[in-house]
Amino acid sequence: MKLFRLMLAALAGLGFQTALAVAADPLAQIYNGPSGSIWDGVFFGIGASATDSGSLGIGGTVGVNKQSDQLVYGLLFDGALLSTGDVNLQASGRLGFLPTDEFLLYGLAGLGAHTTYGPYASFGGGVEFALSDSMSIRAEAQHGIDLDTSIGYNVVVAGLNFHF
Repeated sequence: MKLFRLMLAALAGLGFQTALAVAADPLAQIYNGPSGSIWDGVFFGIGASATDSGSLGIGGTVGVNKQSDQLVYGLLFDGALLSTGDVNLQASGRLGFLPTDEFLLYGLAGLGAHTTYGPYASFGGGVEFALSDSMSIRAEAQHGIDLDTSIGYNVVVAGLNFHF
């Protein structure tokens, strides 16, 4: 539980620091951001996760985004190997808003399967920040609900994505 709170605090801190960096004019003059939109196309990524029960995970993401003005929507597929030895697979849709060209705020919802607990549904939200024309960092929080028992759990994820 302590690790989950620490990762949740890191997620909040990342969002706060990114918002400050975007709002600060001197930083905007130093960092020009990506020259084109990275939010339209295929991407893959690596990431780490932690649950409120203390389980840790490492995994990957493959997805596709489509951008229409400041709106970004897409599909992503995640897989993770957990510290318990279990495997987790999830398919999600996401819908986001770009307050700036580099900063994406999004919500997501999906379905997944866990090798021990079976099928689940999840929903949550996150932030993603473009570091360059082809790379971004993300942090998100999700709430999952086991479809067999209706027991809920929380997950935080941090990752690095590569865009094409």
